[in-house]
Amino acid sequence: MLTEIHPFQTVRHPEVHRPTVGYPQTLHCNPPYSYPAGSVYWGRSAPTSTRLAAIETDDRILLDYEG
Repeated sequence: MLTEIHPFQTVRHPEVHRPTVGYPQTLHCNPPYSYPAGSVYWGRSAPTSTRLAAIETDDRILLDYEG
């Protein structure tokens, strides 16, 4: 089986979001091309760690799998 994945773009200066309390914040993701399609999810990491933890969803945080 042939698989292919293009690398994520390197970001030199990440964008910082500071949402206003009480208003929704939408973050968009444009994953690189891959075949077969890969699983993409939002995560967070601590500055002192190399581990990525998935963001847990609840009634205030949700993921739209359609993008």
